[in-house]
Amino acid sequence: WIVRRGGTLRTGARASAVELENGGVAGIRLEDGALVRGDAYVLAAPVHSTRQMLPNSVRSVAYFNNLWKLRSVPTINVQLWFDRYVTTVDNFWFTSDACFSVFGDLALTSPLQYDRHGGSMVEMCVALAAPFWQRSNAEIVELCRSDLARLWPEVNGARLIKGTATRIPNSLYREEPGADRYRPDQRSPIANLFLAGDWTAQDYMASMEGAVQSARRAADYVTQYLT
Repeated sequence: WIVRRGGTLRTGARASAVELENGGVAGIRLEDGALVRGDAYVLAAPVHSTRQMLPNSVRSVAYFNNLWKLRSVPTINVQLWFDRYVTTVDNFWFTSDACFSVFGDLALTSPLQYDRHGGSMVEMCVALAAPFWQRSNAEIVELCRSDLARLWPEVNGARLIKGTATRIPNSLYREEPGADRYRPDQRSPIANLFLAGDWTAQDYMASMEGAVQSARRAADYVTQYLT
């Protein structure tokens, strides 16, 4: 979509710093030293990465200093492959009765990508991951399988083919009392700089839906700025 409209996608170009000049953004410094210039800039990165790219001088502005008041929490994404289907539900589930909070069978929700071996591929997110961080991946996989079996008894009759655990040290912002007031609007005090991400101000908690809404708001602000 971007390329068809004359845009360019650069892969493997890791941003390291936002360069300021005369009160605006002059460009984005890449890790290889190159400076990428543009008319408007959108930082669509996790809050901890956004803080790392911004110069310390912006912390004199409350809008930016508030970013340092948002804390991140770790998550662990677990994937379980079974030798048969353990559910018939094409949807995602939320629970408070397991070590994970959200889960779903991707073989049913996204069959083109994940229904490849004639069985379920259940993915779950251990969002309150700190208590489990010191455990081995094998222990975490078994804990998730055991909790899933309590929720879906069909799991007890299935064989686990493979299980993986992916750790994300800084994943979501911590939703704690008072934190919401620190979530920034997508339009920053720097005229040509905009922020996007599920941690910015929008109607939802940290989620894909929230990320999409923040991106739409950022895009609207960019359009207003450029026109």
